[in-house]
Amino acid sequence: MYASKFASKQSKPLLKEGGVAPTNSTATFNPIKNLRNEWNATNSFGGKVCMGLFYGMVFVKIAWSIAVLAAPKAGWECFYQGLSDYASESVTMCFRAMAVLSLGFFLYAAHGGIKVWNVGMVFAINAAWSWVIFVTNPPMEVDGAPTCDAEVRVLVAIIWAIFWCSVMAVNFAFMEHWSTQW
Repeated sequence: MYASKFASKQSKPLLKEGGVAPTNSTATFNPIKNLRNEWNATNSFGGKVCMGLFYGMVFVKIAWSIAVLAAPKAGWECFYQGLSDYASESVTMCFRAMAVLSLGFFLYAAHGGIKVWNVGMVFAINAAWSWVIFVTNPPMEVDGAPTCDAEVRVLVAIIWAIFWCSVMAVNFAFMEHWSTQW
C-alpha cells in the first residue's frame, strides 16, 4: 500500500535537461555570483560601501576562525608562557570553541546579505564580543599567564577595527534601506 503510494509520485530530477541544475538548488551555490548579484541589486553608494565593509569583515573573520582552528596557538605564544599543561589546554580549548562559534555565525551572516537586520545582528554580536573582551579580559587572566603588552595592544586594535567596521556597515545598511524606501 505505501510502496504504491510513493511509487506513483514522480521525484524531481537533480538536473534539468541538458545537465543544468535548477536555479533554486544548492547545487548552484556560487558565492562570487551571489556577491555580483547583490552588488548589482544595491541602489546607492552606501549599499556598495556596506557590501565592501560587511563582506570584508565577515570573510576576514571566517578566515581567522579557520586559522585558529588549524593552529590555535599560532600568534599567542606569549600567553602560553608559564602556564601549566592544564591551563594551556584550557586556553586552547577556549580558542577553538570560540573559533567554531565564530565560523558558524559568520557563515550564517554571509548567507544573510546586507539586509539591515543581518548587518545589525553582526553589529550586536561584535559589540557584545568587544564588551566581553574589554570587561573580562579572558585570555590574559589565567593564573601564571604573562602580561604580553604588545600582543594585547594588537588584539585591542583588531577588536576596535572590527567594531568600527561593523558600526559603519550598519549605518550604510540603513542608508541602503532608506534609499529603496523613497
